[in-house]
Amino acid sequence: MHALAPLLAAARAHLGPPPALDALEQAMAAVESEALGPALRARLAGLAPGARWVGDDLLVVPGGRVSLFLIPAGGGIPLHDHPGMDVLLRVVAGRLRLRALDRVDPVAGLARPAGERVLGPEDGVVAGGPVAGNLHAVEALGPCAFVDVLAPDYGPGRPCRYYAEMPAPGGLVRLVERRP
Repeated sequence: MHALAPLLAAARAHLGPPPALDALEQAMAAVESEALGPALRARLAGLAPGARWVGDDLLVVPGGRVSLFLIPAGGGIPLHDHPGMDVLLRVVAGRLRLRALDRVDPVAGLARPAGERVLGPEDGVVAGGPVAGNLHAVEALGPCAFVDVLAPDYGPGRPCRYYAEMPAPGGLVRLVERRP
């Protein structure tokens, strides 16, 4: 995975605390679809349609994590959160639909839809912060792969939670925790 070496070097240098998100975003923007290489492209192509996603940690340091996700056609990652984290996402192959929500009332479990985008390699880096776009779901529109940078990483007191959505008044949704 030598094509990802510059990103991993930048992550080692800039995944805080505090993280230097601008430097990480620049390094991610330079990642091209060739970063997958033939072996990972074959692995992506070999995933059964609708199967569960595959996530590989490329780097884990005290300030965060860099991961590569492979999602087969028709697959996805259900609605989940990144509590108190910054997230950078870069599609390197295929296309995906990213649907985001913002928490409105964490105690009542209420969130507001914050948008939906279809992303491909040409769309560059997408950022989500500790508040805006902190909840999102990913749907593969065909086989796709993306690189994710989390700062800080999940850990004690900061688990990843998955949610189902229930309608709520005022265009809001009620989040109900569930298993992935």
